[in-house]
Amino acid sequence: MDLAVSNQNNNSISVLLGNGNATFQTQIQYATDNSPVNLATGDFNNDNILDLIVVSQNDGTISMLVGNGNGVFQAGKILASDTSPNFVVAADFNNDKNLDLIISNQLENNIGVLLNNGDGSFDIGDTYVTDDSPSCIVVADIDNDGNLDLAVTNAQYNTILIFWGNGNGTFGFTNSIDTGNAPSFVIASDINNDSKVDLTVTNNGDNTIGIYRGIGNRNFYAPVTFKTGNSPLCMVSRDFNNDSIADIVVVNSDDNTVDVLLGDTIEAPRYVLAYTTGEFPYSLVSADMNNDNKQDLVMTNQHDNTLGILINKGDGTFQTSKTYTIGQNPIGVIAVDLNSDNRSDLVVAYVYNSSISVLFNNGNMTFGTAMNYTVGATPSFILSADFNNDKKPDLAVSCQGNSSISVLLNNGNGIFGAKMDYTTGKLPVSMAAGDFNKDGNVDLAVVNSGQNTVSVLINNGKAVFSSAVFYNVDRAPQSITAADFNHDGNIDLVVANSGSNTIIVLFGDTNGVFASRATYKTNGYPDNVLSGDWNNDGKLDLVVTNGKSNNVIVFQNICKK
Repeated sequence: MDLAVSNQNNNSISVLLGNGNATFQTQIQYATDNSPVNLATGDFNNDNILDLIVVSQNDGTISMLVGNGNGVFQAGKILASDTSPNFVVAADFNNDKNLDLIISNQLENNIGVLLNNGDGSFDIGDTYVTDDSPSCIVVADIDNDGNLDLAVTNAQYNTILIFWGNGNGTFGFTNSIDTGNAPSFVIASDINNDSKVDLTVTNNGDNTIGIYRGIGNRNFYAPVTFKTGNSPLCMVSRDFNNDSIADIVVVNSDDNTVDVLLGDTIEAPRYVLAYTTGEFPYSLVSADMNNDNKQDLVMTNQHDNTLGILINKGDGTFQTSKTYTIGQNPIGVIAVDLNSDNRSDLVVAYVYNSSISVLFNNGNMTFGTAMNYTVGATPSFILSADFNNDKKPDLAVSCQGNSSISVLLNNGNGIFGAKMDYTTGKLPVSMAAGDFNKDGNVDLAVVNSGQNTVSVLINNGKAVFSSAVFYNVDRAPQSITAADFNHDGNIDLVVANSGSNTIIVLFGDTNGVFASRATYKTNGYPDNVLSGDWNNDGKLDLVVTNGKSNNVIVFQNICKK
């Protein structure tokens, strides 16, 4: 695989020929007109050799560099000129087996058609008016009529326009779809495997992605974005109404509420129910707290020093919250059977007193006296896993105050030994566990918000962890989840980065190394990320809470199994 890159500031393109081992030869540069901003590739003169099309915005030209077949290109020749062209796509729009071109012109608010004669010369076709500032074009047969259509984003008008192809190089009736703020890019794919073309749009102005699922009759469902209460901070996903479809529950810390989104597949949640909590709910888990085979909800309420439990009625609705007074400033909570009595016990972290509490479930919605354990300074996050392979759930606690994690091993009766501390990066705020290097032992990945990294600690099977290996992420990471998202048999990591409004996927290999990545834009201040299969297609999707834009966004997995 070779690369061609447009260099906007020095008026050139670079061609890098691949060596076949993910390295490239020294670049070959070709001069262009002013401000090359976009490229297209294809065999435009039917000599079975790839050529290049270059869009030069400041000079208003579209040029073709003819390929010689050895990775070298002839000097560019101008095909057409217009005012501020900014994007080009190539496809056969009139079914003559020659690659034609569509150009968007940002300042003139239109798109133009160039029809290929087959020898690399082009005739000027029709021009079509768009909304303000067309920014991107995607080509697909959106209505399944055998003709290629166009979807064009319009950055200043917050729309996508769809031009339906007639099959002869002209386009007919246009559909307009509202988007988020300043749509910048669009792709076409079948996201939910229903043989209909869907559109995914990035909205640069409000840091969102909108997914428009095709209905098949030249229309689309509304995008998959959900509004929440103020400051959604944490969430869980389970089947709360026993319909075999995953639901989502979100904690809204500023509203003192939780929202329940009951799935009818996550593409169109049926209903949102809101329940009152204590003051400033911070952390949330789901578990069967009363052994009735229904998933209940447990949350810490940081400002009134309580635990709240919502008992599930079985239909996705919940009883009024039961409240339990605990220690000061509770922040993290998990539910796990620590003493093998088939009841879900609770472990709570207290942010200011360097301790955690274990509360044993008596089975009648009461709890035993708290057992307290010292951990590192400013504990914030707890998870449970079997770190020493004795089939007993142990604990790991992230401690922001001294940039460490504390690991506590379970004696088997819910009593824990003294903490073992391991150094992480600055301000560890979240963790995920998994066997990253496929040796049968549970490893840890820690989000370090203070230095914009994830640290991976490999377990030797005896709860002894290696020194942290660090991976850079975006600004102010807050949350992490671990699973195999690309179906290669290796565990991957997904990190929500609140300071840059992104999530990053770190793809794992068999050695527990995370070398490659992908980045996706979210809304304002993503602070929690969760994985689950919400459209029942056998692929793990992602849902992200956005603390400043007060919504949740679902990212549907389009990886081929």
